This record gives sequence, structure tokens and C-alpha cells, in this order.
Amino acid sequence: MPETLTATTHVGITRLAGQIGAEITGADTGTPLSDEVVARIRQALMDHKVVFLRGQSLNYRRQVQLRMAHQMLAAMGAEAFAERARRELVATGETVRKRTVETHVELTAQERQIARRARDGYTNAQIGAELFLSARTVEWHLRKVFAKLGISSRRELHAALPDHGGLALPA
Repeated sequence: MPETLTATTHVGITRLAGQIGAEITGADTGTPLSDEVVARIRQALMDHKVVFLRGQSLNYRRQVQLRMAHQMLAAMGAEAFAERARRELVATGETVRKRTVETHVELTAQERQIARRARDGYTNAQIGAELFLSARTVEWHLRKVFAKLGISSRRELHAALPDHGGLALPA
């Protein structure tokens, strides 16, 4: 039976299966939170390492953060948490594809744009300036590209990234 703690502010914290992760309900981060609620969320994060805030009204910035969390969780292999984030994105009306063996090596449109520019000698800062991204975001996407293509450096992009669709050729 899940552990549920509820404060007088109606913030609920429910432990998820597997000892890592908790679901928090009743705290709308779109409004100012009391010190008590902030303290409870902080403690839940320390206790459970991963928290999901339910019942949030997502603005564009929050939806982008959720999308990035989904991508990072999927890339790390945290499939259960990635699926949960995917369901949350779907609930916002966004289309999110499920990862399959085929999509594991398929580059997204953004990854293809970044990888092609990196292959052509652009720096992360130059790529970011063209695509309105930070150099760190470009670096993060390149790490994903390298992992998908099974390479470890930009020098290998010429061989690994063909000009016909962004899929690595079979070895």
C-alpha cells in the first residue's frame, strides 16, 4: 500500500513503486507556494529522488521542460519514468512517439539539423546561434546523436551521418 502524507494545505505525497519516485498532488506551481509547501516538496525530492507534480497547468515553458525530461529519461533508459512523462505530454495535447527498436537509432529533425552542422564544421555556439539554442543544448543534442549513431566524436559524423534521411547505415 503506498505511503500517503497530506498536510493541511491539501498537498499529497504518494510514494511510487520501486522506492524511487513520488507523486505530489495539490501544489500548483503556477501560483506562489507557501514555505510549508515548498519545504514538503523539497523533502519529497530528497526522500524519493524523483517527483511528479500532478494537476499543473502547463504553460509553454513548462511543456518544454517536460518534453526535455521525457527525452532525458528515455535516453537514460528510465523507461517507466519516461513513459509517465510521455503520458503527461500526451495529456497536454502533444504528440509523442513511443520508442521502439526502429526509433532508437532514428534522429529527430532537430538532431539531424545539429548533426549536419557539426559534421560541416560548425561550432556549438555557431549551431546554437543559427537554431536559437544555447551551446549547452547543442552539446546535449550532440551527445544523444553520438549515442544513437554509436560514435564518440565529430570526426566520425561524416561516415555515420549519410545525406539521405539521418539514419545510420547498417554495418
